[in-house]
Amino acid sequence: MPLLLADFIYSRDCKLNLRKNVDTTAKLVDAFIACIKNAKEHNKRFQLIIETHSETIVNRIGRNIARESFSADDAEVVLFEKEFDSNKSSVRISRYNEDGMLMDWPIGFFEAGGI
Repeated sequence: MPLLLADFIYSRDCKLNLRKNVDTTAKLVDAFIACIKNAKEHNKRFQLIIETHSETIVNRIGRNIARESFSADDAEVVLFEKEFDSNKSSVRISRYNEDGMLMDWPIGFFEAGGI
């Protein structure tokens, strides 16, 4: 369920509610992108944080970037990775390139048993 506070939206794992409907998940991403673009066109500050493991969400953002309907400068992925043999987590940023591909993306992230 998204939380709206002024110019900030936080959405926690949309995939839980949209697990079986990839088309609906993709349309939700498109709606989020439309909100970001609209705010930018009106010189408004707008931030959207999505907590997810959804391959559809990550790939749909990249697809919009590749089709030049969204800027790579307006999206990044923050990865929280549990360190082996430790209770600590490391944090790193993965950005999209102009072709919509994520750079510095962990191998096997979306595979069963992946990171």
